Amino acid sequence: GAWTRRHAIVIGAGLAGCAVTERLAARGWRVTLIDAHDGPARETSAHRAAAMHPHLSPDDSVLSRLSRAGNLHALRAWQALAEAGHPVGWQGCGVLQVGQGDEDTALQQRALAELGFPAEYVRWMSAQQAADEHGATVARGGLWFPQGGWVAPPDVCRAQLAMAGAAVETRFGCRIASLHRSDDGWQVFDEAGRPLAEAPVLVLANAHHASGLLPLRHLPIRRVRGQLTTLEPGDVARLGRWPDCVVTGSGYLLPRDGDGSARIGSSYEPDEGPLVERVETHADNLRRLSALLPDRSAAVSALDPAALHGYVGVRSVSHNRLPWVGQVADEAECERRAASLRGAHLRDLPRLPGLYVALAFASRGLTWAALAGELLASRIEGEPLPVESDLADALDPARLLLRALRHGQHGGDGQDAERDTGRDAEPDAGQGAGRPGQALSG
Repeated sequence: GAWTRRHAIVIGAGLAGCAVTERLAARGWRVTLIDAHDGPARETSAHRAAAMHPHLSPDDSVLSRLSRAGNLHALRAWQALAEAGHPVGWQGCGVLQVGQGDEDTALQQRALAELGFPAEYVRWMSAQQAADEHGATVARGGLWFPQGGWVAPPDVCRAQLAMAGAAVETRFGCRIASLHRSDDGWQVFDEAGRPLAEAPVLVLANAHHASGLLPLRHLPIRRVRGQLTTLEPGDVARLGRWPDCVVTGSGYLLPRDGDGSARIGSSYEPDEGPLVERVETHADNLRRLSALLPDRSAAVSALDPAALHGYVGVRSVSHNRLPWVGQVADEAECERRAASLRGAHLRDLPRLPGLYVALAFASRGLTWAALAGELLASRIEGEPLPVESDLADALDPARLLLRALRHGQHGGDGQDAERDTGRDAEPDAGQGAGRPGQALSG
């Protein structure tokens, strides 16, 4: 790249921010990593276990292609961390994804047949096989992802920061209240108006909190609440042989942790009221477990939801559930030049110099964060991108703005564009990104 000063500020020390930090550090950048909490992975990335597996659809949609690229990239990136002495604790136990009915199952089988992926990536597993080999007594067969598994997101974040080493200066317990574009780059200020850092490059990786710093009409982020339930070792033992792989479908379950407990989930509901556990949501998670393992439903119904505990978090979701990753557009300049940008492409839109985002990973933080870090670092350095240009464009933070300009809606509030694109990348096979039971970060 043509940067005279290779220093970046990254706001947010979850999966997205730590991935960006590590990738910039690998290129010789100095990074000031700022987070409001007292350490990394304290908010949405805080839960102790999250599953990761690719998405499959018969038409190999943009979502499926990005999911495949993200999964394979994450596994390579974590392997590189482990080889450098910073293991993330990845548990590659495999993931079984069962359909939620005959129609879902038929779609899964059609996707398998039409795409012809190697068996090491995905194959069909019958219900009998699942029960015999993995203790997963599911009602029907499903897609088996041998390379899928689970990991604790905080362990990924810690490994990335350890890899970045002395290149990163962490500023925990600092809440950013405002940004200012200066002659030399970007300044960030705390709530008292004190400057905290200044650098030519600024990356916002702080999920829905970014909306307060970047009031952009065409970068909507919706907050979706999710609650996981932890089954204590005694509860798990009462349910019989527990599956030794991840099982997803109407909900999901993870294999037992080292202490014998296990996690099930997860709700997908509007982020309303205080972020506290709800008994009724634990009950919903138990119903999802019964649907996944119907032969255990009597034992599951004997569990008392009021006695259960778990984890509550907030997912940040874009209009079409694909994240925002790239350089931020200059909306004001785009409005001034709206007439000439009616037929524009993404590369034609004016951008805010040095300002980038990695936001709205919805339920796929593990899938996309490592790839997003590499994509952003490549953009900043002017390197070839790690994915095809149409996939990079599908994540571009200016994609809704471009659509609004093309439709002559640049003076609106972005809502028309949001409605237009609401189904651009909806899942069409297997576990939908917006269905109940979606992982908090997978």
